[in-house]
Amino acid sequence: MKLVNLAIQNKTSSGRVAYNAAMYLAMEEHDGKEVLVCRPQPALERHGDFMDIFRQLGNLTASLTSPHILRCRELGQDEKGVFWVMGPGKYMSMAQAMVNRPLLRTDTRWIDNAIRELMEATQQAHEQGLCFWEFTPHSVLVSRDTHGHIALLPPLSPFMSVREVLYPTPTEAVAPELCRLEEEEPDTRADVYGIGRIIQYLHPSPSLPFQYNAPTHKALSPQKEKRPASPAQMLTSIQSRRRGGALTHIVVSVTAVLALAALIFFFPWAEDEPLDLKTVMAKDSLLLNDSLLTSQP
Repeated sequence: MKLVNLAIQNKTSSGRVAYNAAMYLAMEEHDGKEVLVCRPQPALERHGDFMDIFRQLGNLTASLTSPHILRCRELGQDEKGVFWVMGPGKYMSMAQAMVNRPLLRTDTRWIDNAIRELMEATQQAHEQGLCFWEFTPHSVLVSRDTHGHIALLPPLSPFMSVREVLYPTPTEAVAPELCRLEEEEPDTRADVYGIGRIIQYLHPSPSLPFQYNAPTHKALSPQKEKRPASPAQMLTSIQSRRRGGALTHIVVSVTAVLALAALIFFFPWAEDEPLDLKTVMAKDSLLLNDSLLTSQP
């Protein structure tokens, strides 16, 4: 396949994908269609182990079925080396989306959908044998259309033989166990940790919304045994808390209405006869005269 490079897409200064590989928007020479291309950084193209892994992972991701994962549709090669052809689409990093579309920060519906798409995509990837994704605002992508759908780039970290290339120093972006492989074996709960970090990024205020609060704190536990077992379990917990919160709101509202009704209908109001307006005015006049008399020296 021959490609004409158009422009670098999603080039950022941090994040594993942006650091070790770059996204390009390219055009196929034979039909002029735009496609996304993922190419390793030049320094890594000379790293034999890394390039073998890059080819293997390209073949593995071809079977992924989630619409929110940018899978390798074809392996290409030119005079610069091997690259993944990832199909059509225009994306930006989540970090860039927050800059370009600042209203997304307050769009709770978009945030809820983004978190759900992220969890569903990761769960499907786990079921198909791929884990240890990286969840950072620079490596999670957002489509440039009006929907702003989430898209994940395939992970490189399932191949732990190059972990020193991927995670040379500990970082908050990934689960602690991914940075200390000699001490413990990571599992899919490492991705649960990463999802928790993205939830924190999308809800930067000190207190998370009720439905996210407890599940996210559990997901970010340094001990993987205390985290939800899977993205699916975490999503179920969030949805259950959302329904529970809505039910509590309804119960409180109904209780308040019933209490008000009881106050109106059952409180022993005085059953005096209606006051005559003239009588009231006369009484007020007498009281005023009395006060004037008493106030004279």
